[in-house]
Amino acid sequence: MFPSRTVTPPLDLSHLPRTYLLPTHLAPEKLLELQDKLRACKCPLTDTASDASLFIADVNTEKRSELELRKKEIAVISNTEDPAIANATIWPIRVVKLEWFTKSLETGQAEKLEEYTVLSATVALARPKIHTASPKPATTVIPDSNTAARKRKEILERAQTDAAESPQPKRARYGRTEKQKGIDLILSITKKAPLLRRSTSSFEGKRSSNDLPDWVRTKV
Repeated sequence: MFPSRTVTPPLDLSHLPRTYLLPTHLAPEKLLELQDKLRACKCPLTDTASDASLFIADVNTEKRSELELRKKEIAVISNTEDPAIANATIWPIRVVKLEWFTKSLETGQAEKLEEYTVLSATVALARPKIHTASPKPATTVIPDSNTAARKRKEILERAQTDAAESPQPKRARYGRTEKQKGIDLILSITKKAPLLRRSTSSFEGKRSSNDLPDWVRTKV
């Protein structure tokens, strides 16, 4: 029976606090690879960001660190006595560069965290705030007498302008004119036209029978 072999980890990180690996700038395959290496080094790695006090991330500035923490609903607070966080869970955290871990693997010993720290702050869980807006009281607007008079005048002026520009009265006036012309034409046609030549009856009573020629008088 062969004695069991004890596998010595390449690096002992068991002394670290609960650690979370932020996925910043890491492809899914690379993220899984780094997580396996951290566990192989006995790092107390957690899958829940709010349980961690140490964060390892591929970042170089405080602002970017705060942004990445914000994505995990963790907010950096500057005043622990702020009433807004009176009932919130707060705890200290540290964000170190990913370079710290790669450098520690190369040397075979854990490098000092302080030399690779990007952010050291107190944080709290960032919960969405619910605002209950009270309904505003209804306000009664009393119109100014001058304003009301001015509006009435403007409405009257617009009505007069619309009436002057509307084509409807023009068509009505035009229609009445054409109709009147038609009536006048009909009356002029139906009037009795003067005779161009008077009939025999027109001369009756104006000339005596003695003035008639003999052949007319004999026939009559």
